[in-house]
Amino acid sequence: MRKSKSTPSVPLPPGFHWTLVLILEIVTLGLFGCVWAIVQALWAKKFDPSSKALSLYIVATVVMVAGEILELMHADITIQAAVQIGSALIATFGAFSVKNSLARYITSVEGSPTYLSGLMTIVLGEVYLQYHMNRVRAFQSRRRERDLAPAQ
Repeated sequence: MRKSKSTPSVPLPPGFHWTLVLILEIVTLGLFGCVWAIVQALWAKKFDPSSKALSLYIVATVVMVAGEILELMHADITIQAAVQIGSALIATFGAFSVKNSLARYITSVEGSPTYLSGLMTIVLGEVYLQYHMNRVRAFQSRRRERDLAPAQ
């Protein structure tokens, strides 16, 4: 199995069960999802310094807050909708940036090319990405146990 030279210096992806991410996102009306997406983007930036995910998520959050302010100000519904759709699109681009970095990370860890679904990234975002981050953590844990096991 091949290993990337940069992989050992990169911490494991964030570990939080994907169902808890989903439940907390529902309970907090999406606020936890925004925070967790930024946590994932921070990890992606550590592995892939060229990742634009963190910047995109921050811009999406600022645009989303601007949309909420417009709503409180009773601005035209068309403007509100355009701002909210823009925020969602920017966040989706951020999710794809994390997806691409995660796919490269998985490929470097497992030594074989990895495909992550674009449709699932659009539909489930950080929940889908967290599922795969947990899968990588489990893979690396099994590998570590195997490497530390006494030779027979």
